[in-house]
Amino acid sequence: MGIVIPSFLIFAACLFTCQVILHPLWCRGGPKIARTVAGKPQERTLMIALAILTVLSVIYVLSKGGQP
Repeated sequence: MGIVIPSFLIFAACLFTCQVILHPLWCRGGPKIARTVAGKPQERTLMIALAILTVLSVIYVLSKGGQP
């Protein structure tokens, strides 16, 4: 039958792996994006878009209540 691993451990490992890979990319890319849009009209648009994305993500997670 093999080894049975609880699904939450697999899910946690997947999230950890994504974080380990994507977080450094975002941290290295963030300053480049900031330099590119600094002082331009696109800066405001980018900040608003990121704020909206953050708020919508939180609302989505909270409204689902951890249910699939």
